[in-house]
Amino acid sequence: ALLRSGDIPGAWAKVNLARASYSMAPLPVPADAAAAWPLFQKERAATLWNETRRFWDLRRFQNEPPPLRISFLDGRDNCFPVSQEENDANENIN
Repeated sequence: ALLRSGDIPGAWAKVNLARASYSMAPLPVPADAAAAWPLFQKERAATLWNETRRFWDLRRFQNEPPPLRISFLDGRDNCFPVSQEENDANENIN
């Protein structure tokens, strides 16, 4: 939400907070949104891969590469229900 609203420094603070939890050095704040989005998606991919949520994130951004491309979902809503695990773990979800 921060990156979509143009708050690149705020979004990057969150990215670097996630990196710090893995003892990784912070990344410099990108100059603009065009530079920030690819870096954001790469960082998100690294985090979600270990949580087995990467495929659905690719689907969310409609960016899954072959052979993962699932054509039967084309033209359908790209929203997926929140898993019970996420619902239980996240106090911000009702």
